[in-house]
Amino acid sequence: MNLRPILFASVLTGCSPEIKAMPDSGLADAPSASDARSDTRAACDALALPTISVAKADPNGYPPYAIDGCQLAYVSSNGNLILRELGSGAEEVIASAIEQPRRPCLKDGVIAWEGTNTEGKSQVHVRDASRLILRVSGAFDHAGEPRLSAGALVFTAWKGDGDLSDSSINVFDLATETLLELDANGQQRFADVSATHVLYTDFGEDPDGTFNNNETDVADIAIYDRVARTTTTRKLTGKQAFARVADTSAMIYLSWKLIHPEPKLAAYELMTGPISANVTADREVALVTQNAASGYILPSAQNGLVEWVGGDGLADSATRLWRTRLDVIAPVSVDGLDALSLGAPAAHPQFTLLSVRPNGALSPELRLLTK
Repeated sequence: MNLRPILFASVLTGCSPEIKAMPDSGLADAPSASDARSDTRAACDALALPTISVAKADPNGYPPYAIDGCQLAYVSSNGNLILRELGSGAEEVIASAIEQPRRPCLKDGVIAWEGTNTEGKSQVHVRDASRLILRVSGAFDHAGEPRLSAGALVFTAWKGDGDLSDSSINVFDLATETLLELDANGQQRFADVSATHVLYTDFGEDPDGTFNNNETDVADIAIYDRVARTTTTRKLTGKQAFARVADTSAMIYLSWKLIHPEPKLAAYELMTGPISANVTADREVALVTQNAASGYILPSAQNGLVEWVGGDGLADSATRLWRTRLDVIAPVSVDGLDALSLGAPAAHPQFTLLSVRPNGALSPELRLLTK
């Protein structure tokens, strides 16, 4: 990431430089297709992890860990954000607990996360491969919910104080250092990004236009085409949220009908469909049941393989980790996780990262499961 004069990046003692990116009506060039390629990097020398205690996931399901290639980022149980090289086992503290780092994401040596600034507001941070840490700022009050792809960072930007204020999705291009706002009526939240698309939840059809996490919430999935610079909305009844890119042409998302349980996170349909406005090809992957007290436990997807935590559709079923490919939907549960409370899976071509909490343990612990 080159820091050109369009950025305001004064360094204060104990603080990170601050990005004030120039607005942009789109991307300077079409994104690379590198996101779509398989991960061809060599396997990590050592996949075994020591016992690593991590923070609890937040109620909206963002795990306190992320994995890409041979790098692991996690928020430890003492609150520090740590970057670990899986091959050597070397670790580096990226952000201290005093900054309240959370929701890390990783891609191609870039790490982004949400933290709390000196004014007590959430702010998105990004560290590029040169180890320069920047705070992203713009025409918004506070920001969070970051996600990364090759060359792009997306996040939710709130325009007023509090998370019920109007919000939009912002796309920060790491190469051009420009900030693009995807705005519409009501709130837009919970984005994901690939080399070609941005997926996000649009609450424009909601009675109050906001995510209240209550029985009145309704929403659709919106798609921004980064090449064509156009936005389309997938119109479906009820609430659809938390879309994730599954491969170059498919997505997964959570769905609830107009009449849905409260809290909604106790049961939902895990769905898949094309990254387009065409909803006729959408299919159910699973009816997922979860322990409502644990909050959302979001699924993950990569290269056409989707993984999720939940029961098998029965209210009294045990919580398990499930997997299926999207070309032939045939869910199977992963053995060896009985009597454990499971956190959200994080996708990787070679293995699955998730947290487990044995009975009696004070904090969840990370586990790598070979695929």
